[in-house]
Order: sequence, then structure tokens, then C-alpha cells
Amino acid sequence: MLVRIKSLPLQRITMPLINGYFKPLMPVENENSYHILFKTWNLIGEKLTNKVDYISLKECPRPDIRTYDRIILGTAIYAGSPNRKVTQFCQNNQPLLEQKVIGLFICCMNEEQEAEEMNKAFPEFLQRLSIPKAILGGEFQFDKMNFIERFLTKKIAKVNSSVSKLRYDAINEFTSQIKDNHLW
Repeated sequence: MLVRIKSLPLQRITMPLINGYFKPLMPVENENSYHILFKTWNLIGEKLTNKVDYISLKECPRPDIRTYDRIILGTAIYAGSPNRKVTQFCQNNQPLLEQKVIGLFICCMNEEQEAEEMNKAFPEFLQRLSIPKAILGGEFQFDKMNFIERFLTKKIAKVNSSVSKLRYDAINEFTSQIKDNHLW
């Protein structure tokens, strides 16, 4: 996911995110598998004051990021793995990303391995570049899962019903770091 802040009159500020000034490329209400990621993006976007573009790598696999000054990348972790599209995007755009101000976050439910999952989610060069990094928790919504997803979640996570461990305090801290460092 990427966010772009709409250009301002005297200062050019751009940042990729979700659901702001432009209509999102992938509506939140129609996306079951990635609901937590979109929910998190919306919570982040609401706390930031400038208008943003939201870019879904599923709908727009090769976005042109040359016009972005600041980028927030986020991915959900499923069964211990980050989204392959985000990983490929980072590898394919390394020279451009190295010139940007970067923020990173993951949504995951495995609290014991979340630091390791954060390190696996993004390449080392991004880990070094990013000013704010955050692990924002996650949730299982059984009512939005199909039979196979419910079955796998029950077996792997040993959870039998919907549960939310979204860290609102971490979201607030993440957006505060963005604002305090004048990244937004």
C-alpha cells in the first residue's frame, strides 16, 4: 500500500497511503482478505492532516512513485509471510525508494514473532531508511473468512472465533512520529 499527499501550494508534499483525496483503487468494503490492512490504513489516514492517495499493489502492481516525496508502506502478515506484491515492489523499486522518506508498518497477530516478521516484511535497506516503523496488531474476522481460511486459522492460530488485537495506541504513536518528524 502506498499513499500520496496531494501537492500543497508552497511546499510539495507527497506520500502514498489509502482512501483519502482520491477514490481508493480497491474499496475497503469489497476486500475481505485484506480488511485489517485497509482498516489500519483508514485509521492512519484519518490522523494525518493532508490529503493522500491510496495505491493498492493488487490493483496497480507498478505504480509510478517518482513523484512521491514520502511513502508509507504497509503489509499484513499471513501465516508468517508478508504480501509477495509488497516484497516485489520494494525489490523492483530499490533505487527510487532509497531517495524517499519512508515509513513502514505491519499488521500481524503472532505477538511472539512480530519483530522477526517485521524484519522479513521489508528489505534491510528500507529498515535502515525508515523513520517510523510500527507493528500495529491485527484481527481475525471469522464472518469474513471462507471455509478454508477459517479452518487454517483455527489450526495455525488456535483461535475459534473472531478476535481483534489492533493496537490503537501503536497507530497513534506511528502517526505522531510521522507528524513530529515533519514527514507529513
